[in-house]
Amino acid sequence: MARLTFDDGPDPAFTPLVLDVLAERGVRATFFCVGDAARAHPDLVRRIAAEGHTVGHHSMTHPHATELGPLALRRNWRDGRQAVAAALGGDPGPFRPPFGELGLSGRLAATLLRLRPVLWDVDAEDWRPEATAERVAAAIRAAGPNDVVLLHDGAYNPVEEACRDRSATVQALRLAL
Repeated sequence: MARLTFDDGPDPAFTPLVLDVLAERGVRATFFCVGDAARAHPDLVRRIAAEGHTVGHHSMTHPHATELGPLALRRNWRDGRQAVAAALGGDPGPFRPPFGELGLSGRLAATLLRLRPVLWDVDAEDWRPEATAERVAAAIRAAGPNDVVLLHDGAYNPVEEACRDRSATVQALRLAL
């Protein structure tokens, strides 16, 4: 089965629902948490870890790497790691840059922080406003056994307000797993 990953949480409305479906199906995943959200909902970060999932970090405020210089980006990524670590009560695991972007600033910041960014093979596009459970589930089912699938349990700075609703993701998990 593909490896499921979730970005942009934890979200108090949707992360618990995602965790419930994963628990029902006996599936483990990796959650890349945004530092601001981890500070706001440390109980959810601890629940993710307590249920056997990997907790990674995903910056402090989800910036585009191409919009910040390397030192500002380094600060944002470092602060995000520290916020997730504080919520978790231990060092978070892997790092995923927001939007999967590195650019020159991101490569420099990652080098300075000794980070090895983890990206994905399949974007289920659950972040799109027109996402449906059926399309997201089809993307999950089509992923190969070693593929890393990008999903979202939250929506940090969404492209549209409607994108905050992760219901399609939750339903897609029920359909695909």
